[in-house]
Amino acid sequence: MSLMSAMLWGWAWLSPFDGLQTINRLAVVMVVAGTILIGYRFIISRKLADENEWRRGVKAQLPIIGAIGLIALVAILSAEASNFASDKIAVAPWWVVIAVFAALVSLFCACIEFALSPGRDPFNLSERGRMNYVYGAEALAVVTMLHARLTMPWFFGGFFLTWWPLIVMALAFTGVGLGELFRRRGRLVLAEPLERTGILLPILPVFGFWFGFWMEPSQVPYSGLLFLVGLFYGALSVMRRSFVFGIMATLAGNGGLWKLLAGAHDYGFDQHPQLWLIPVSLSVLVAGHVNRDQLTKDQMTMIRYSTLMMIYVSSTSDIFINGVSESPWLTMILLVLSVTGVLAGLALRIRAFLFLGTSFLLLSLLAIIWTASINLKWSGFWPLTGIVLGVLLIIAFALFEKKRREILGLAERLKQWQA
Repeated sequence: MSLMSAMLWGWAWLSPFDGLQTINRLAVVMVVAGTILIGYRFIISRKLADENEWRRGVKAQLPIIGAIGLIALVAILSAEASNFASDKIAVAPWWVVIAVFAALVSLFCACIEFALSPGRDPFNLSERGRMNYVYGAEALAVVTMLHARLTMPWFFGGFFLTWWPLIVMALAFTGVGLGELFRRRGRLVLAEPLERTGILLPILPVFGFWFGFWMEPSQVPYSGLLFLVGLFYGALSVMRRSFVFGIMATLAGNGGLWKLLAGAHDYGFDQHPQLWLIPVSLSVLVAGHVNRDQLTKDQMTMIRYSTLMMIYVSSTSDIFINGVSESPWLTMILLVLSVTGVLAGLALRIRAFLFLGTSFLLLSLLAIIWTASINLKWSGFWPLTGIVLGVLLIIAFALFEKKRREILGLAERLKQWQA
């Protein structure tokens, strides 16, 4: 009866000639319900004892009053969204705007208080259950921004309109950083929700560029945004030793590179495939090496051979696409990659690097010989090459017969290397 009387008293102050009767009446209901809830929290619960019948009576009605206030809040926001869709601004009296802001901020503070203070939690949830209060607080923060966007659209122009993807990324970095800080201080009820929300936030601007009909335009280049997202997930991969985050960083970073190459002239995939494939292969290879403790030997072997083959085959394809004589520097790139692979195999004791590096090193040498024979027009260069190769084979067989035991021992040691 007190709730109904207060609502009718509030409605009596409204002008019957105002064109926003629905929003105004809903705002009165929300303010009255919020006032009762706050009054119980700061007055009744402190002035009256637990066994007092008035306190028990009011407390029994709090869920109903809270539900009424929440329904009124949702209805107000729905009406604002409807007005914004038709008029590009949600027209509402200033006191309604302030009242909605006050209600949202109060609910936000209440959620944080319930999450941090188990004794004040009305549902007596466990620590993991109280994490839902933090998620609710995050949702309320989004709703508050939505309310500001609907009622004060001019506030979101200028800097926010131009750089909103960077603002979202800053929130993502902040969320993960605060989550790590709270985790070290033992506040898991705050740490996990902040971390998970921060991890998902970069997805919003990434897909926002593809669904531009409902996202605000931005001056941030898409390639730059993808590089930043790749840096974000790369840092998470190192911090968490997570191969999944490493793959996400690889996709984002290389997606930025592909977007950059797609806008450049004469650097398409059909012209220089190694520019498109080598970075992603190296990224997967590095991610696998960093997270090798979480992968089996067979998985690491598959990653090494597949990525190395992609590197060498794409570099070789680049040579055939552009021509050996027209682009001799491409042959030198394959040579450098092959020598680097051989040296890496020897240093890390990994057979995949050694075998594939040696194979494509021979291929690059043959390409160099081919280039020299065409450019210098040495018709006898190939016979000379065949003679030298035959001599080297004879020397190799002779060394094998002479150093059979040492060579077999070397082969046995190679079997002990990583695949």
